Amino acid sequence: MDGTKQTIRVRARVRAPTPLVVEWWRHPDRKREHLDNLVKSGMTDVSLKDSFKGPLRIRVIEWTTRLGQRCISEVKTELGSNGLPGDWEGDRFVIVAHQVNQTRNGDKLQVVDCSHTLEFNPVRGEETEVVSTHQHRKLNVRWFEALLPSNSTRIAFAKAEMDRRLEETALRCEQAIFPRGE
Repeated sequence: MDGTKQTIRVRARVRAPTPLVVEWWRHPDRKREHLDNLVKSGMTDVSLKDSFKGPLRIRVIEWTTRLGQRCISEVKTELGSNGLPGDWEGDRFVIVAHQVNQTRNGDKLQVVDCSHTLEFNPVRGEETEVVSTHQHRKLNVRWFEALLPSNSTRIAFAKAEMDRRLEETALRCEQAIFPRGE
């Protein structure tokens, strides 16, 4: 049964031109950083595998939580004409992905379906606004769970965490493009 739905949108500014921000964001180092962040947050048995099928990169990330839950995330990202994620739409750059997260807790399987858009929009002068929009839909919920109101505290926490991570990434990007002291 289809379950709860939610949309979370967060924004951050980078004081750098959009093409440089996009280049940094898509660099292969971001893949390693993602894995490192999972390990730093206490996850174990972390693995990441990329494959390609037509205009999609399929990234499968697996890990085990501190509570022993096994998680699998499959992310299908649309590739641009150059074979890298995303493409230019006028003066803005857009990366579109679809993600399915599965978490097994004992005999219960939780599935979350997510559409994700990451936009890089030029802003006055040499700034870039990064906008991350996630649309989540929890699947295979029991009928009564679908009738319950969404947990606003949990959603607010998720938004705050996504906001914090995007701000931190934007700051790292800015510092990498324009290192201090130069």
